[in-house]
Amino acid sequence: MFQKLFLTVLLLLLLPFGRLGHASSKLPQRIASGTVGTDEILFELLSRRQELHRLIAVSIFSDNKRYSQLDKIPASIKGRVSDSVEALVALKPDLAILASYNRQEISHQLKGAGIQVEIQENFRSILDIQNNIRFIGKLIGAEREAQALLDEMNKALLASKPLKPCPQGDPSFIQFSEYDTIPGVDTIINDAAAHAGLVNLAGQLKLKGWAPLSQEVLVTLNPDYVIIAGDPEQKSSWQNRLKKSPAWQKLKAVQSGRLIIVPERQLYTVSQHVVKLVKTLADSRKCGA
Repeated sequence: MFQKLFLTVLLLLLLPFGRLGHASSKLPQRIASGTVGTDEILFELLSRRQELHRLIAVSIFSDNKRYSQLDKIPASIKGRVSDSVEALVALKPDLAILASYNRQEISHQLKGAGIQVEIQENFRSILDIQNNIRFIGKLIGAEREAQALLDEMNKALLASKPLKPCPQGDPSFIQFSEYDTIPGVDTIINDAAAHAGLVNLAGQLKLKGWAPLSQEVLVTLNPDYVIIAGDPEQKSSWQNRLKKSPAWQKLKAVQSGRLIIVPERQLYTVSQHVVKLVKTLADSRKCGA
């Protein structure tokens, strides 16, 4: 009688572990990524697990070096996620990871087709990026790899931190935009620049997110640097271009060529590659600019 009771209790104790083992086999095996940021995060985490075969589709911009940090995408990843929901459904993913800026109807249609859809919501800071990495790591069973990546990011951020503040205060900047909207607080560039020891004048104006800035206000500012999304090899061309702008030409930073040109894929990254942006800004920063 005692032996039978003991075996019953033992079976009950082991049953949860059996279920956990079974649950692990239910991790998504056919993953589709809807944005460059999730492309880069998934590529890194799955590569570390030697499970890149689980990624069956990436965004249509993944092959575009203007936007993507991925050097080479294996031929096995044939799918490209665009606005064509039918094409994505045909790939039969069991998980699609999108971002809050993807069209909502795409998410609704995928869910209607019985596909699990997860949305990354926030892209306002480096902490948001790190939380997104942690979130994706948990979704795909790569928590350990995600934590290792986060540790590497924090180490790189610490290495880029200025050794000491500038005596007259940290240099300031404004990011150039052709559309009279510039990034203020609650943007990744604002956070990345702060890590690099730069002050965003748009933040001091209490502008939030990508906000309009009139040319009348712009000419009253005196940033030490102007940050531009573009080809670093084209600095002189950018300076000539800004010198033709009625407002931007009046800034001393433009007149003296204090421009920080950052490749678009680096300036607008929402993945672990943000550490490259911080390093670029930190390397360009000089006291007394």
